[in-house]
Parts: sequence; structure tokens; C-alpha cells
Amino acid sequence: MDLKEIEKLLKKKVIMYKKSYDESEVSIGRYPKYIIVYMADIDYTLPDYPHTGLFYWIVSWNDWKKSSTPKRNQAYTPAEAIKIIKQAMQELGISKNTIQETLFF
Repeated sequence: MDLKEIEKLLKKKVIMYKKSYDESEVSIGRYPKYIIVYMADIDYTLPDYPHTGLFYWIVSWNDWKKSSTPKRNQAYTPAEAIKIIKQAMQELGISKNTIQETLFF
């Protein structure tokens, strides 16, 4: 289970994405509306946020012009993650061929 599984499905669905420099996350869309997908093993439902050792995908999305609090959901299979990504794309109005451009100065 890793982020490459999500990348394969995004390519299959012809959804443009951009990998982070360290390849720990992918982003879809561009500021102010974008989606970030990464993996974690932290249980945020418990008070001390323990590491569980069971990794899952986190899908986080937001329209930063409307809110400063991103929405977030977790998926335990690649298919669940893609379903959440598609719902977030629809909610944000992101098309399949929009990616975040990174500018270096």
C-alpha cells in the first residue's frame, strides 16, 4: 500500500496531478481550489494521536477563498480514495486537466 497505487488510478482515470518534491503527496487542482492526497498511520480520533502502524490515505481539499479550514476524509483502499477525490473535484469544480503549478524564484 503506497501512494503509487493512487497515481496509477489517477493516470487510468486521466486525472492530472502533481507530485510533491519528496513524493510524499500528490495534488490536484490549483490555488485557491485544490486537493492533496497523502498517507498516514495516525489515529486522530484518540486524544494522544497514536501511530497505529496501519497506513491509509488522507484526502484533504478546500477552496481557500471561502474557508480557512480544509475538509478531510480517509480511505483504506485505492478505490475509496479515488471516489473521495472525484467527489472533492466535483464539489470544488476542478476539471480533470487542472494541476497546481509550482513557481521557483
